[in-house]
Amino acid sequence: MTLRTLARSVRGARYRGRVFSVELRSVDRERNRFRVYRMWLQPTLFGGFDLVIEWGRIGARLRRRSENFTAERWDELVARRRRHGYEGSVAVSARRPGWRPCP
Repeated sequence: MTLRTLARSVRGARYRGRVFSVELRSVDRERNRFRVYRMWLQPTLFGGFDLVIEWGRIGARLRRRSENFTAERWDELVARRRRHGYEGSVAVSARRPGWRPCP
């Protein structure tokens, strides 16, 4: 899914409870670098969307922040991470990244 399609889906009525997310990873064993960067859209109470961002070392507790969603900001963040060697793709799923059911 391209970002343009994502932006149209989010602005339109096709959201319907789905989560638009991206998970980017940067792994370099020689430099002991194991990083993850996740972003997803979360609906707000006022009909808009927040961009939720998590980042940190794979397997460790991740830092998290959220901000108002704009397609330009999404593009900027993904492009910046890819320039720094992160790899990954945009996904559409029914649950946010890292979600696990209770045992």
